[in-house]
Amino acid sequence: LMQVMPGTARLYGASADVMFRERPNIRVGCANLNECLGYSKGNTVQALYCYNGGPEKIKKPVAESLEHAAGVLQVIAQNKTKRTWRFDVGIDA
Repeated sequence: LMQVMPGTARLYGASADVMFRERPNIRVGCANLNECLGYSKGNTVQALYCYNGGPEKIKKPVAESLEHAAGVLQVIAQNKTKRTWRFDVGIDA
């Protein structure tokens, strides 16, 4: 769902098979995105770079991170929804 890599799952105390289980996958993904929003000081585009490639990609994103951010932002624009996202979740290991 959120393309959580095994290494990222372990950073949040979840097992590596989190990518195959819906609820923990979303929880780990949201926790990771929340952390990225903190690293980027709330800058959504930079948070997407971070989510895709790690915190070091905030200032120097690679092509994959640029494409990822553009795709996510395009989906948001197509849906024309304005939401306040809150990423306050526990990890279900």
